[in-house]
Amino acid sequence: MIDVTLPLRIVSVANLRESWQAKSRRTRMQRQAAHHQLRAAHPWPLLPPVTVTLTRIGPRPLDDDNLASAFKAVRDGVADWLGQDDGNPLITWVYRQERGAPKTYAARIEVRL
Repeated sequence: MIDVTLPLRIVSVANLRESWQAKSRRTRMQRQAAHHQLRAAHPWPLLPPVTVTLTRIGPRPLDDDNLASAFKAVRDGVADWLGQDDGNPLITWVYRQERGAPKTYAARIEVRL
């Protein structure tokens, strides 16, 4: 199992009012952070079938559909590291949430065979 924690603030993008530049910058940063942290933890990607669990740590929970959309850039970064398309049926995506201390945000990625 590979387990990495990123100091990212995963927010709901459904009602977020931001410029296209800010959205692009946030998306690129989250995608690259996931890819680079996984590569640092395990230089060679695992071959599917794998289960990827994405856990958001924050003071308040998001609802299910917002949670999945908030993790889109991180999911793409994991798929980049795996060398696969994120729609590959051999990759199972699981989304979870944990309550953190006030003003504490993070994202945990677990990859299991």
